[in-house]
Amino acid sequence: MNETPLNERLLDWMKGKNPEDWHKVVCTYNWDNGMAPLLWLAEQAALDRATAHTMFWLTAPEYFLLGKLYRNGGRDLWEAGERKLCLTLFERFQSGSISSSAFQTEHNNSVSAETWERYARSEGANPSEFILPDWMHEAVSGMLVDTSDMDEGYPKEFFLRKVTKIMDCRDDL
Repeated sequence: MNETPLNERLLDWMKGKNPEDWHKVVCTYNWDNGMAPLLWLAEQAALDRATAHTMFWLTAPEYFLLGKLYRNGGRDLWEAGERKLCLTLFERFQSGSISSSAFQTEHNNSVSAETWERYARSEGANPSEFILPDWMHEAVSGMLVDTSDMDEGYPKEFFLRKVTKIMDCRDDL
């Protein structure tokens, strides 16, 4: 799933942070960098609705959850993480285990319940098996989170380097 030492560092960082910081990661994350940080977030009890909402719609659930290829077990390795993330979030929505809602969605990629049902039918899925909570079909209200301290899902502090002044010690000729 294309995991990197930088993602291992991000996971360690997130374990000591709060849902606001997790929301920043999701709103700025470059998904080409791997799924491990997002999969970890999807399993956290304190996951905020807006964070889950953003992750779910960015996974392209009409493809990874409803798509014939995926419902029949077909997939390629690169996309396995997105499929797992989509299913994990969907199961949490079904169980009602995501209840806190402090933040607002930064990316409102959600679709109406009618459009979601149309997607399901067009893929040959039974729409009654894929019902989402009403709040998943609209933007989530709450506090806007400042993400200016993030770069592609990573804290900018990860990229700061100490600069040491080097003295020119050449002998003057």
